[in-house]
Amino acid sequence: MKITALCMAAFAALLFAPQAMSAAKAPDHVGPFLNFCVKHHQDCMTSLVVDEIATNLSENSGQCDIPRGIETDAGNAQILDWLKAHPESHTLPLHDGMQAAMKSIWNCAAVVKTGMTSMGTPDTIAPFLAFCEDKHHYSKCANEIVGDNMAVYAGTKGLNDSAKGHCPSPDDIDTPELTRKILGWLHEHPELNDQDTETSVWAAGDSLWPCH
Repeated sequence: MKITALCMAAFAALLFAPQAMSAAKAPDHVGPFLNFCVKHHQDCMTSLVVDEIATNLSENSGQCDIPRGIETDAGNAQILDWLKAHPESHTLPLHDGMQAAMKSIWNCAAVVKTGMTSMGTPDTIAPFLAFCEDKHHYSKCANEIVGDNMAVYAGTKGLNDSAKGHCPSPDDIDTPELTRKILGWLHEHPELNDQDTETSVWAAGDSLWPCH
């Protein structure tokens, strides 16, 4: 079993947006689901995220995700557009329709280089730190750091091979403190400015909370 970056990002997004948790039950087939989405946009988008998380937690191989580099909301909007444009999908179970859309749109690619992460932040450290200086970007920056830290935690449980060997934050640290400490450490290490955001956040955690 493997938890991908999308799963971490999506879970973090739900964590920071409790109002997004579905209040209306969504249909489980594509056609009725698209009709449902007309009047229940937030519940619609949340249902897509829930399916994506469940797919990541399943043992089924060969399942597609929204690639890293595509922001979760933007990716789900593309999935909905594809489903609307392909009426042959409307009789499918929602999960199967989503998988068909992801295979068609991204060919099951793990990463699409866009300069951004799945959380909508820059994917290298120098622009990430500049982005996070704007207080209006706080939620996205915090979500990125929380999601990257959750990926490390999953690695300690054998659920994310790419994050194995890294150190998660202490259980008693809250999100504002986690975000402040990680950003502070990254500002003090300009040698990482051209490095990947996710792995640099992991490096910060390894230094701040050594576990070896």
